[in-house]
Amino acid sequence: WVHFFRALDDDARTGRSRPRSVRMVEVDECVSRTGVSTFAHAKLLEGELKSVSVSELGDQTRKYGAKIATELNRIREEYKYEQWIACTAVVVPGCPDALAASLLGATMEAAKVRGFAEVGAALPSEPSARAGQVSGDALFFGAIENLAGMERPFVITTGMQHPSYAMHRREKEGWDDKSNRIDPRVYLGVTRCTVELTIVEIECAQFANHHSMSIAAAQRGGGVVSVVGTASKLHEAQRVFVDNSDSSGLRRCRLGVTVDLRAPPSAENLRTAVSLKFSKIRNIDDWRQSTFKWEQCAHGVRELNLDGAFHDVPDPCHALDALGLPRLHKQLEILFLRENKLAFAPVWLGQLTSLTELLLGNNQLASVPE
Repeated sequence: WVHFFRALDDDARTGRSRPRSVRMVEVDECVSRTGVSTFAHAKLLEGELKSVSVSELGDQTRKYGAKIATELNRIREEYKYEQWIACTAVVVPGCPDALAASLLGATMEAAKVRGFAEVGAALPSEPSARAGQVSGDALFFGAIENLAGMERPFVITTGMQHPSYAMHRREKEGWDDKSNRIDPRVYLGVTRCTVELTIVEIECAQFANHHSMSIAAAQRGGGVVSVVGTASKLHEAQRVFVDNSDSSGLRRCRLGVTVDLRAPPSAENLRTAVSLKFSKIRNIDDWRQSTFKWEQCAHGVRELNLDGAFHDVPDPCHALDALGLPRLHKQLEILFLRENKLAFAPVWLGQLTSLTELLLGNNQLASVPE
């Protein structure tokens, strides 16, 4: 199990009545953002893609707004607390000046489209000023700098990976992909909550890893953080598997790990893993001789990514059969089998009674089971 922010875990040792928990929500990327880093994307929007930058920035803002509105509605529904509005803050970078207003507008629009009437009514008409100047029963939605020195039980920190903010940092503050510095606005944001922190960002795993938010990112065989929402890089084991809050009030996320049969992850990493991605299997002996066993995943394998794993095996269908996947029939929900040169889909796929998603693209299938 993972504590995303060790700083938040300190609450349990300093006598607070309820330790704070962390939730991470993946924001969908605009088209031009796919496959490039935050600052590389900012450079593109200032150069080669300048002619479409306005539309791309608007699209990305709408995608942020949709996730922010959904999270606000979740807080309202999940905690069923009459004063949820006064207990909630959405904090964003204070620059460029227009970013807070554009994210607020996108959140209002998303709330309207999705029928979140109470969320729409709770949102301020313009970005919040300093928290001390905001009515005590109002939701705070504004620059993180304006919440300095203040706290709210529920805080949504967002916009730190927004291309507008990246463009500002690159042009005005001298940041780029080679910068080893940590953005102080991020830490100002994550330390404002007393009960639950929600990070709403593009590429949550990369964001958490860069800011050392999770010990998972430093573990051999791990390196990714489980997030809420569809991850932008499906070849990584980082789908959503979030547990309910435990008796101490913490919300945990199960780890996703990458499995190399010749050098499997540690037993400790596998014990908590429910999402696995296999590296390439060179021959069937890799499986037979490996110390990896399905039973090491004590909480069950819910997602299995075998994309390209059998691409170089002489008989990929036989190699796939050897894994014994039918034994996972009560666990496995998502199975990736793309790009494996499979001539046919195995009949035993029908035995995976819990399966909700199966990807078989880019194979050489002559038939599939009925």
